[in-house]
Amino acid sequence: MISDSHIPLDLVVTAGRIDTGEGGQTGISALGVRRGRIVALGTSAEVADWPVAGSTSHHDFAGATVCAGLSDPHSHPVHGLLGMRGIDLGEVQNSRQLVARLSAEAARLDPGQWIIGRDLHPEVFEGDPNSETLDLGSPKNPVFLRLIDFHAGVANSCALKEAGITGATPLPGAAEVVLDTAGAPTGYLKEFAAMRLVEDMAPVQSDRERADALLQLLREMAASGLTATHSLTFDQSCVSALELIEADTDLPLRVRLSPVCRSGAQDGDYTIDEIIRMQGVGGRDWMIEGAKFFLDGTIDNGTAWLREADTFGESTRSVWDDPQQYSAVLRQFHDAGIPTATHAIGDAAVQHALRVIASLERRENSPRHRIEHVEIADDDLVHEFAASGAIASMQPAHAAMSLGVDGSSVFSRRLAERTGTVFRVRSLIEAGVVVALGSDWPTGPFDPRTIMAMARTRRAPGTDMDPVLPAEAVTARQALTAYTSAVATLHGAETTEGVIALGALADLTIFESDPLTVEADALEDVPVLATFVAGRRT
Repeated sequence: MISDSHIPLDLVVTAGRIDTGEGGQTGISALGVRRGRIVALGTSAEVADWPVAGSTSHHDFAGATVCAGLSDPHSHPVHGLLGMRGIDLGEVQNSRQLVARLSAEAARLDPGQWIIGRDLHPEVFEGDPNSETLDLGSPKNPVFLRLIDFHAGVANSCALKEAGITGATPLPGAAEVVLDTAGAPTGYLKEFAAMRLVEDMAPVQSDRERADALLQLLREMAASGLTATHSLTFDQSCVSALELIEADTDLPLRVRLSPVCRSGAQDGDYTIDEIIRMQGVGGRDWMIEGAKFFLDGTIDNGTAWLREADTFGESTRSVWDDPQQYSAVLRQFHDAGIPTATHAIGDAAVQHALRVIASLERRENSPRHRIEHVEIADDDLVHEFAASGAIASMQPAHAAMSLGVDGSSVFSRRLAERTGTVFRVRSLIEAGVVVALGSDWPTGPFDPRTIMAMARTRRAPGTDMDPVLPAEAVTARQALTAYTSAVATLHGAETTEGVIALGALADLTIFESDPLTVEADALEDVPVLATFVAGRRT
């Protein structure tokens, strides 16, 4: 099949197999591209009859499998780089090791220089994270460490002093500067508004440094098989970095960005009207699209919104002081034709978002609305999800990260017997919910091969951990669909993205082996031979 058979093609791709999706054409091994879109599908033998010219580029991937381009629906490439600064504390297992790491870092710095760290597990501390432990390792350097869930941090006494934090601090929603019984700050900072008080005092990258780091990250994402990613955070620093990159070269993959609409907006936050006006602003391969909400925080630090309090007596309310205000704003965006993504981890948060989405008037070309994470949902919530029309955007890496190898994590202790209803990817798919899978990078690895493997095995690849609710493991086809056509559904682009079909964008991911037949544990090692974004090899 070919359209406009007299006009030469710009690109021809041949391979061992071209996957056209479940229920699609079989026996396809060649495709032709013109002006960034697929206009020809057939066999390698039929290519001889296609209109080619001297300028037609032909890429032959003999024995390989071509899939629709993989797209990550949830990442934080610009702000994630900020959060990934400093020392990696992911392997630190106890407070003694943490003190040793901080002492070693302080020894190579002058007093007063900042120590920044990331990926710290809350289980390292005996009780809540606290400044006293950090002070033992670095009493003369300001220290700020992000916890692994990215929704909390801990600062030492020097950092608290630099930020002028001495006691109770009014903050919106569930954000909190935690105090001890005497009213003094403990150093534990919950949610973004609290963390920003300290983190904004630390040195930051220049625009050029941020752009260079972002370009390198996007190249690594493209090399892992991604042809697009959706950043669910946005501010002017994103524009500066992306414009600097596009002044010199093309982006290695397509980037969508969504501004955050917050409860109790602070300086630097966007208003509803500003978010509406921003829609469609962008460059050659990036665009502002949609809006992001936070309806709750995380289970780990007690800021999720659960229908029943956790075992610590926490996670009982929304980060919106008035959740009905969230409902009204989502409706306003819907009426303006703007798709939304709502961070909702706890079952109360998920249910509130579902009921708002279910109440919206659905018209032809209505915007799509999705719920991010959905970390706990019993059977009645799964059925309500299916009836609502909402899309689930989930991150399989979070399951292994949250419950851990032996179930002793803070997450597990807070939920106790309710861990039997967490991360229910397959249940949602089988109930008829469109489920897209992604990374939430940097809280999880961005490599889609790793994520798809984790979705299929329900454990971290290369480990001997027991699967987390193995009944929720998905099939190879379900995993691939959740990275392709399901993501396109989020954007209302089912016919043009996430599929290999006539008229679709030529976003392609080429695997050396077929991701549908390779064993799940071997998937992350399958080489990606190439990625194409609208026919451009990246």
